[in-house]
Amino acid sequence: MIDDFCVPDDSGYEFDDYGEGKILNLSYLSRVIEAHNLSVYFPAKPSNFETGAKRGCVVLISKSLSARFKKSVTSLREYV
Repeated sequence: MIDDFCVPDDSGYEFDDYGEGKILNLSYLSRVIEAHNLSVYFPAKPSNFETGAKRGCVVLISKSLSARFKKSVTSLREYV
């Protein structure tokens, strides 16, 4: 899990930006995701229904475990 991460389809979630090439987003992790065959999960609840700081997050999990994870963790949704 990486906290303060950009949720690409929900601009209401804020995220950390450390400058060019150091933004916590999918581009920053794309090689790792591909190399390790990972599934990507983001918050299931839209940011406009959240309270508090509204900071994004991402959870990366092995694709071999993804089906079981998806059934048991309903607060996250798989990003395809």
